[in-house]
Amino acid sequence: MEEELEQLQKIGAQKIYEKTHIPRLSVQAILDGSYDKLSRIKFLGFLSILEREYELKLSNLKADGLAYFDSLEPNIQSPVDDNALITTKKSAKKSFLIVSIFIIVIVGVFYIFTTADKKRVVIKVEDSMQMEKLKKRAAEIRAELDGNITKEVAKKEEKEIKQIVPTEQIVQKSIKITTQSKVWFGYIDMKKKKKYQETFTGELELSLKRDWLFLFGHGYIKIYIDGKLQEFPTHPIHFLYKDGNLTSISPEEFQELNGGKIW
Repeated sequence: MEEELEQLQKIGAQKIYEKTHIPRLSVQAILDGSYDKLSRIKFLGFLSILEREYELKLSNLKADGLAYFDSLEPNIQSPVDDNALITTKKSAKKSFLIVSIFIIVIVGVFYIFTTADKKRVVIKVEDSMQMEKLKKRAAEIRAELDGNITKEVAKKEEKEIKQIVPTEQIVQKSIKITTQSKVWFGYIDMKKKKKYQETFTGELELSLKRDWLFLFGHGYIKIYIDGKLQEFPTHPIHFLYKDGNLTSISPEEFQELNGGKIW
């Protein structure tokens, strides 16, 4: 008995209670041998549970407890009458049978409830895991749908932008000079420092791939830069064409850009 009892004492009343659901105070009473805190029926029922859950043989502990409970019951002295003695023995056997059945019923009911609680815990855990899987899958599906919707919206917006934004027209850089009367025109290639001059009526077109210095004599001219019209008065006028911009400059600026030469 001492070896099995020591094993249960090492486990402790709290852990035994958590595993068997036997009230902790009752477990402690069994471990301490405080049978006065238990009834015979509870003692036997709890002892059966301990034997089953921990696979122990607690026959010595059971005998010790029963001895205690037997000591509390009064000794009934029966008469010498044989019939009375037989009746007493039969009553004792019947009472013992009833008590045994009652104990078995209590233990069985306790075991059923304990097992049912464990099954409910297992079912709850499985349900929780299943719910987490469903939530995870729902999140994945939602993410896939959001991704597809985003891609479709992006494609639609790109298509609409292409339809709205007109195709950029490539305008050929050019300069065209027109006049209704004869005008003297001098122009200098600033890179090559090469001069050109001519008197013309009508129109004259130059390449804008270079930087130019322009000098016009008297006359009325129209200048078209990339198709845009610019009109100027009929007195001599100087221009600098650089980096795609046509700028009217003074004779002094023209002379400085032309290496100190008036022409």
